[in-house]
Amino acid sequence: MKRIFTLLTVSVSLLAANAQLRSFIEEGKTWLVEYTPNIVVVEPDFPLTYKTYTISGDTVIDGESWKRMTHSSIRADGAEKTATQLVALLREENGKVYCRNDKEVHMIYDFTARESETINYYNMDMWRERECKVISTGTFSYGGQDFREILIQDKNPMDPRREEDEQARMSWIEGIGTWYGPINNGRFDMAGSGLRLLECKVNGEVLYRHDDYTGISSATVLPASDRSALYGIDGRRLSEKPAHGFYIEGGVKKMAK
Repeated sequence: MKRIFTLLTVSVSLLAANAQLRSFIEEGKTWLVEYTPNIVVVEPDFPLTYKTYTISGDTVIDGESWKRMTHSSIRADGAEKTATQLVALLREENGKVYCRNDKEVHMIYDFTARESETINYYNMDMWRERECKVISTGTFSYGGQDFREILIQDKNPMDPRREEDEQARMSWIEGIGTWYGPINNGRFDMAGSGLRLLECKVNGEVLYRHDDYTGISSATVLPASDRSALYGIDGRRLSEKPAHGFYIEGGVKKMAK
């Protein structure tokens, strides 16, 4: 009887925690992401691109309702701007976010995942299923709000050593996604491109805003970022060079030894 009561208590606690999770899919939610085409060889004045993702409208397929995520971009020098286009069909259920790819449905986030758990998810950067391990869970706080943060690490059967590489890790943040944007949910080649989330908001409520972002509308051409600053590869600004691992200085990816 005691064991049954303990299991029941744990189940009720998990359900309560899940019920308090901030929804990832909310009508009108937007993400502003800064994109550097090549973070290694970029010149100091190379024009950045700013991508805007928006949850807007619904689509019904086979009796199921899916929220539409659209995308548009503008180059910082104003030379190029893309039209708004559909980038994903999404739905959310019990703390898990799913995308629809043709006739297939894939899970892209599990904000209920627990430490040491192994889960399968769909890597939107690689367009394939991946297995990952939950390294740790914690809390990210911003603007008086607490968000559940889950640190995952992809399993790589071709190179088991990479499973110990901290550069192969990624943080999932409830209601926000990752520090790279809403659909960049898995590790990718950081040497080839650079992404960082500048802002996530919904109906005027700011869930997250990067320290370097002043809140200028994404409809305007934004000023170039401060290239002399130091950043971690997760896009967060650093006060000093790290003792080890990769970092970005002057738009160039470097490794501390």
